[in-house]
Amino acid sequence: MIIRFLAGVLAVALCAPQTMAQKQAPRNAMPAGQVNLPYTFNVGDMQWIIQRGGWFQHQGNQPLFGQAANITINGQGLQGNFNRGSIDPKTEELVLEGLQAGGVTFTRRISFNREQSYIRYIDIFNNSGNAEQQLQVMMQTSLNFGVNAGDLIADPKQPGSSLAWIAQTGGGASVLELWAGPGTKVAPQVNWQQGNSFVQATYTLSIPANGQAALAHFHGVHPSNEAAAAFVKETRPQHLLAGVGSELRKLIVNFRATGMMLGDRELLRGDVLDVIELRTGDQLRGTLAPASYQVDTGFGTIELPSARVLGMITSGSFRPRQLLVTRDGEIIGGTLRAETISIQLSSGQATAVPLSQVARLGYRKGVEEVDEVPFGKPMIVLRTGDRLAFEPPAEPVELLTRFGTVRLPMSKFAAIDLRGTESAVHVATLVDGSRFGGLLQAEQLSVRLAATGQAISLPVGAIALLQMQAELPEPATDAPTLELAGGDLLVAPLQGKMQLDTAFDTLSLNAAEITSVVPLKESGFDVQVTLWDQTTVSGQLRDGALQCLLAGDVSLSVPLPLLAEYTQPQPMPSGTAVENIQKLVLQLNDDDFAKREQAEQQLIAIGDVVVPVLKDLRPKQQLEAQQRIDSILAKLKK
Repeated sequence: MIIRFLAGVLAVALCAPQTMAQKQAPRNAMPAGQVNLPYTFNVGDMQWIIQRGGWFQHQGNQPLFGQAANITINGQGLQGNFNRGSIDPKTEELVLEGLQAGGVTFTRRISFNREQSYIRYIDIFNNSGNAEQQLQVMMQTSLNFGVNAGDLIADPKQPGSSLAWIAQTGGGASVLELWAGPGTKVAPQVNWQQGNSFVQATYTLSIPANGQAALAHFHGVHPSNEAAAAFVKETRPQHLLAGVGSELRKLIVNFRATGMMLGDRELLRGDVLDVIELRTGDQLRGTLAPASYQVDTGFGTIELPSARVLGMITSGSFRPRQLLVTRDGEIIGGTLRAETISIQLSSGQATAVPLSQVARLGYRKGVEEVDEVPFGKPMIVLRTGDRLAFEPPAEPVELLTRFGTVRLPMSKFAAIDLRGTESAVHVATLVDGSRFGGLLQAEQLSVRLAATGQAISLPVGAIALLQMQAELPEPATDAPTLELAGGDLLVAPLQGKMQLDTAFDTLSLNAAEITSVVPLKESGFDVQVTLWDQTTVSGQLRDGALQCLLAGDVSLSVPLPLLAEYTQPQPMPSGTAVENIQKLVLQLNDDDFAKREQAEQQLIAIGDVVVPVLKDLRPKQQLEAQQRIDSILAKLKK
């Protein structure tokens, strides 16, 4: 079992003698200022020695790590001879600044956890250029003993990704290399083979222009592989990154540990008891007494039962404002009506703390509670930072777009982004992956809060985001898409008939049979059309617009000059072809087994064009015919 630890556990005591000043320091004190490398962390009869460049090794009884956390960037190792570092007086980390490799400047911040015998690295990479920079960052570790049994620990949230490597060594104990947290999109590629005593983890890292990015990684010792695996499974990223400032935490790309941050401050939570933190830094622990919290907000007074509250942060010095975070992920800002917050201390004594003295408060964590609040109900995010869970209104939402007014129920939207970072246009994303710009046709939005049922009315100008789904969807691979100039993307099949004037005749085209339509550069109305059988014809559309169906039931007329490209991966074949497919489907129900087999093979031979017809006919067939249609669709997809 993992021993859970508090944020202060990562405070380090570096006690290896380095200078005369350090010799005079108490054994548990952290020396401040400049230090020489190599630098030593002493734990019992084992020494963790930080060498020049920041990699480390063991010395002492049964030293396991020979060379660990050795970094190369873009295939190049450390440049120059770095023999000095410094101790951060606030975080007590060993800091190595100005390191260079592969043309990149970076910093290593190193701390040690004595209770659980692991070392933490945070490597911060700088990009001073005006363009995004891609790096290949490799961490390599080699051991002093052979590996008796080793294994990679997979990410339970990202199939195919590895979080860590564990290895039972000939020295008896096991080592752990932890490179990423669950659910991260920046997991390394791992190079390790059974029997070898070294491992390489390579990250592909993107650094924004004139920006920074950071990687956190951990190297530890455990009694067994089972204990090391339990550590990876049970340790929360917030604990591993305890003591890391919010600005640096935001830079770390391989651990998702910002789910409980409000701006630059972390939400306070208790492990065993509730906790109140005063402006002086003092903390009171016990059981918070309020049954509910009444908050005067800009949109009315909200009463929150204490059972729904995770914690509170007071922001502002001159006119303090309380931010309450709920278990649904809401952030409700305003002024508490109470003048004091009561708490019963673990000694049994009750005390009332003046609200003016409260910096943060937090409720104890539940046994099964995770650190990141999961997305639950739809949210309204205000420009002030407030997040309100709401019940989607029954009235449709109207957006004025370049192709007309779109009127849809809220259930059709995944999100509506009203922030308008580059323009005043709102960006709507539908549940099918459609994405387009427009303007909400309302000055006020009236909704009911999910928690209390209270009706509120918000100015549209105060809203930053309407979020109905946690993740923005992408169009299905087999969905018809209409790409428009300017970046709009509509999941919308073409409808009706199209009259195309060609150089030789006027063709009447069935929109359902069209695979693609692309504009020709010579004219805003000239297009090239590809049909289901790969016939291509060019000409001018008489209508000057494309008729399509958005979100399943909204007819749109999209002006042709807006067209970038239309694609339909599964067009319907022509009427004659459909009749032939229908005849073969009838044979799937034939009494003769050989005819059923023959019909199935013929449908497969026709190819992908049978897919939309089979999907349409399947519900009307007998059981065996349905099973054969499923088999055909699966084989065609494969």
